[in-house]
This record gives sequence, C-alpha cells and structure tokens, in this order.
Amino acid sequence: MEFKGAVWREVKEVISRLEKAGFTAWLAGGCVRDSLMQRVPKDFDIVTNAKPNEIEKLFPKALEVGKKFGIIILPFDGYQIEIATFRRDGEYKDGRHPKSVTFASPKEDAMRRDFTINALFYDPQKGEVVDHVRGLEDIKQKIIRTVGDPEKRYEEDKLRILRGFRFCSQLSFGLEEKTFLFAGKFSLSAVSNERIRDEVLKLLGGENRIIGLSLLEQSGILASIVPEIIETLYMRVSEANLNPWQLTKFLLTKNKDSREEMNLIYFFVPFIKALGLERLDQFTDRFRLSRENANILDFVGRHWLRFSDMNQKRNSFLLTTFNHKYGEYLFEFLENLESIVATGDWKKTSNAVRAVLPPHGKLPAPLVLAQDLMNLGFAGAALGEAIKKSYAWQLDGEVKSKAEILKRLKK
Repeated sequence: MEFKGAVWREVKEVISRLEKAGFTAWLAGGCVRDSLMQRVPKDFDIVTNAKPNEIEKLFPKALEVGKKFGIIILPFDGYQIEIATFRRDGEYKDGRHPKSVTFASPKEDAMRRDFTINALFYDPQKGEVVDHVRGLEDIKQKIIRTVGDPEKRYEEDKLRILRGFRFCSQLSFGLEEKTFLFAGKFSLSAVSNERIRDEVLKLLGGENRIIGLSLLEQSGILASIVPEIIETLYMRVSEANLNPWQLTKFLLTKNKDSREEMNLIYFFVPFIKALGLERLDQFTDRFRLSRENANILDFVGRHWLRFSDMNQKRNSFLLTTFNHKYGEYLFEFLENLESIVATGDWKKTSNAVRAVLPPHGKLPAPLVLAQDLMNLGFAGAALGEAIKKSYAWQLDGEVKSKAEILKRLKK
C-alpha cells in the first residue's frame, strides 16, 4: 500500500526509530482508510506497544498533552504526529473522555474505536493491513458501521453520531442500519457547540453532502441543532414556493462549492430571509461562528432582503455593493439562487453588474477627497454624506472632474 502526504517522510523516520528500539509501530485510523481508498491522508497517527515514558526517551521534544490517555504528540514545523500506546478505554465520564485507560493488545485497541473503517492498522514491516473489525469489507461495500454495539459507541461520545453522518458525506458511503437507528435515540445537548459546528461544516463540505443532510434530517438530529426548521416549516422564502430548509437543501445539493463561506451562506441565509436579520446573532452564537463569517452572512442576508428593488438601483449602488470585499459571495449566491427559482430577475441585475464592474474588480479612485470637502466647510455627518454623494455622482457618470463635484456641492 502506498502512502502519500507532506509529512510521510517524517512519519517513516518516527516508525523506524521505534522499530530500531525494539517496539511495534503501526499506522492507524484515517490515514490507513484514506490510503486504501487512494486518497491523500491529512494526518498520520502511529500506534505502538511502547509506553509513553519509553516514547519520550526516544523523542525528547515530545509533548505530554495526552499522556494520561497514552498519547504523545511529536511537534514538527506546522504540523504534529500523534503516537499512541495500544490501549483499552475505561468508563466514559463526560460523554467524550474515558475515566481511565489500560495498555492493551492491538485487537483491544481496535475494539474501542468509533467506526470499522477507522479501526484498521497497517504494519509497514510486513506490508499488511491488520483488520480486527471487518473494516476492509466495509470499505469495499462503502458502509459506515460502528465497532461493536452502536448504542455503546454513541453513549461514550454523542458526537460520533455526527461523525458518522460526516463520513457518509465525505466518502459517499451509506450508514449501516443499526448504526443509523440508534443515532436518533440520543440527544446532543451535552456536546459543545464548537464540536457540533466543526462536524456540520465538514459535512457541508463533503463530496456527497446530500447524504449527510438526509441523515441529519431523517434522524431528527437536525431539528435539535437548527430548531428554526420547525419554526419556518410553513414559511416560503422564494418564488419557487420553498420553505427555508427546502431551499437550503436545493442550494447545497445543486452547488458543489466546498468553500466554508458559501456553505454557511447556503445553510443559514434562507432562514435569515424568513426570520429577519435580527435572528442572525442567534445563529452565530449557537454555532460559535467567527466574526468574519458572521459579517459575510449579514452582508449576503441584508442585500438579499432588498434584492427585489436592485434592478432599479443606480450604477453606483451596484458597483459599491458587488465590489465590496464580500460582494463575490453575494453574486455567487444570487446566481445559484436564480438557477433554482428561475424568475429571470437576477439575469437583468447580473448583466448590469457585469457591464459596470471594472476589470480585476478595481473601482476608480475618488475625484474628491475628505480634505477637499472639509475645505468647503463640511464636517461630521454632513462630511460623510458629502463623501458618499460625490463618489456616487462620479460612479454614475454624472460628473467628470473634481471641479464639477465641488461646484455641485457648493449649490
């Protein structure tokens, strides 16, 4: 099996040092799964029979971040490699972490993991995949299945429910029947909003996100993390007579954009249209969105709310709106919205925008500067209004020179 990735050379060196010291050193988890599927792993995890203290002796720069769980972190320039001792987890205390761990055999280590496709090991010395859980068969059949009893796996960490949905989205796999049935029996109320947000964003960025969205909806989990779905069930937010969630699904299904910003727009803006911008803070607080992402949602939502009269707007409005640093998101959203609702309204506006936007998105420098206006006696709010007005005249082609603008303002 061939492994690729930016850190693969360092991973081989770590494995070699462990083996030369007389320890077993295997690759584990996602890097094995991804390599079997001809995907480039994002990170590499190593499992070994070496105890944490023994690992630290071999790697003096190792970090003790997860030492009590049998995990040692090796820092490199810009990334980390995780080395874990084969272990068996004790009882879970907080829906995320075990109270204790016991160093154990490779099979026991595999049996504590979440899904069979993530419980595979690779022995580089023998060139063999070590499979204690039928993970190879599940990869072949394209199935996400918990290791052992799904109820127990979910009880240990409720976030595994969303992780299963996310893997279906990213890998275009199906969810095994029992693994799905038990997903709807648990609440995510004890899971932090940050962890939920991270899994939802990964799900939305998946190659087959409609699978993940359907699992979220059918399991009942979606309504618990986005209760606005129930609130807006009978609201309509487009000419296609769709409620917000229906429109969100259409947008996310039709468009394969994997950018986080566009996925957030498709996911949230239809609800903002239905419930008003005043509800935006609830979304951003609940999902712990960054200030930048919140600003993007506000910009797109605010302009969609007044889109109906955009065709009557002057060139200055179109130029400043779509040349804004978030203008590209608004343009792409409205373009994709039109492909669904097909009213023809956006085509008129988009043609007007394309006609007036300058090459490379650069607007002309203002002919009149703030100092020029201050020299005329403008100050405070009047100064700000005069700056906006004079630049709008310039963009609309009503004036050609600084002198013309100043003459108008004097009147």
